[in-house]
Amino acid sequence: MNKKSYFRNAALCAGAMLISLGAIAEQADSSVRIQTRTVKYDRAAASTAVGAEELYSSLNQAVVRVCVDSAEPMMVQGRLYAQCRNAALAEAVDTIGIQALSVLHAQDSRVVSPKGTVSTENLSQ
Repeated sequence: MNKKSYFRNAALCAGAMLISLGAIAEQADSSVRIQTRTVKYDRAAASTAVGAEELYSSLNQAVVRVCVDSAEPMMVQGRLYAQCRNAALAEAVDTIGIQALSVLHAQDSRVVSPKGTVSTENLSQ
């Protein structure tokens, strides 16, 4: 093998490695997805028992949209969904800080592990 062929092969290998590393880095970045949803509520209404139940129901609906990964089969998602659901609900309930809502969440709580978030917006402000 002459010197010219050696350097050409080395350059081709180095280029192939850089392209491969770029593809790996792109795949890692594109595979991370964070879902968020905003639930709007009236603080005064949510402070009542009925309002807290309605808000908790709305939060649960938002959590389904945040935590269900349509790309994965439901059998694979089972435990991960429960962890995501509880973490997202806990964060939303803590952020809102309404006692009636906290009581509902305490009655419904399970295992907590973060994956998604549900943000809230107080309409009374």
